[in-house]
Amino acid sequence: MLLTFSSNVGIALQNMRDRSLSDADAVHLMHIAKMIRREIFSHKQEFDGNLKNDSSSVPSGLLYLVTAILEGVGNTAAASSVAALSLAELIVFNC
Repeated sequence: MLLTFSSNVGIALQNMRDRSLSDADAVHLMHIAKMIRREIFSHKQEFDGNLKNDSSSVPSGLLYLVTAILEGVGNTAAASSVAALSLAELIVFNC
């Protein structure tokens, strides 16, 4: 329930709309986090005595997310970024 004076209706509705968008964003982030965690914990990592510096060491969804954060969404050419791969490996290591 929202009580407001008639002169402030527009401001009140704007504030409610902004708050609902942030709630929707929070729900989206929660779903993304659940998806990435599921992918991290189901990713099978086998060590054969050699260290590899390639994208097979981390889940592809995690690497895409980190790349999107660093380089921007849709920049698939940067998917082999050393910085993104290093951060993804740190995230996997700390889970």
